[in-house]
Amino acid sequence: MKIKNDLVNLSIKDYEKCLHYIVNELSRNEEIEAIYQFGNINFPGISDIDLLFIVNDNCKYNKVYSEINTKIKEAPNSDYCFYHKAIVITKKQSKYLHLFHSVESLKLLSGNELKLKGNFDLPQILIWNSFFYPMIFNLMGKNKVSLRYLLLILNNAAYSIKANDSIHGTNYYHEYKALVNNLRNQCIKENIDIQEIKYVIGKAKYLINLQESLWTTQSTRHRTLFYSNKIIRFGENLKIKNIYFLNYYIFPTIYGVLYSILNDEKKFYKNSDYMNSFMYYKENMSKAMLELKLSYSDILDLFLSVNLFNTKE
Repeated sequence: MKIKNDLVNLSIKDYEKCLHYIVNELSRNEEIEAIYQFGNINFPGISDIDLLFIVNDNCKYNKVYSEINTKIKEAPNSDYCFYHKAIVITKKQSKYLHLFHSVESLKLLSGNELKLKGNFDLPQILIWNSFFYPMIFNLMGKNKVSLRYLLLILNNAAYSIKANDSIHGTNYYHEYKALVNNLRNQCIKENIDIQEIKYVIGKAKYLINLQESLWTTQSTRHRTLFYSNKIIRFGENLKIKNIYFLNYYIFPTIYGVLYSILNDEKKFYKNSDYMNSFMYYKENMSKAMLELKLSYSDILDLFLSVNLFNTKE
């Protein structure tokens, strides 16, 4: 594995300068109801900025969307600080945000605080995992990989492991997170150890497989993850709206629930302890599709707002 060291020496002030420009410029736009930030910038030079814009229901969406992205591009250091586009949704759409994202980490930067609520439960965790697992498991198969991309993916793996801890009662998150943080600190200091990187990748894969093997009911019976590298490579360039079809075939049986939820195939989850969570998700997703007049794949594109298999690596 060859590592492309593409880290840029930025300080927290560089990120704050970028954010200040965006908020200062776009808070003047009356069509924008609120600007939120997901999470924090814990590792300047590695971390990226994740923003959520909630716009007026009656606005000309495409025009506002274009204006938002133009201002982001104009912001100092934005080409590096942003690894993917911001999420832009209407106020009406925002009540379904919890179907895709945990709203607990949202921080209001501008506008009026909106009552964004909803449980981030098993179906949402499975969606999160189904997007990030392929990237985690595909890292070792790459001949050359961006160091920043690698570190971002390994950090996202920590959140999958943490979520899986909550499902299975395991306690692997803190051990793994400490490994990732140590690796990120070393890389910032330009002390790049390929063997250490491979070890952390291997640890992520090992812990995830270990957690997935704990599914015991008939409807969640374990199947070996990623049995074919060809399948993973085939998936690299898929658009988001096709990813969940691919996941249906290569993930453990539990992930088939996400597909079946939309088709009343209750056999996938009728014996599951999490049936209420799945039914809640199905009811709200169906409501979202009906109210927003969007297909499931279009809703994925809207709320995730990034082709996760087509990054700047």
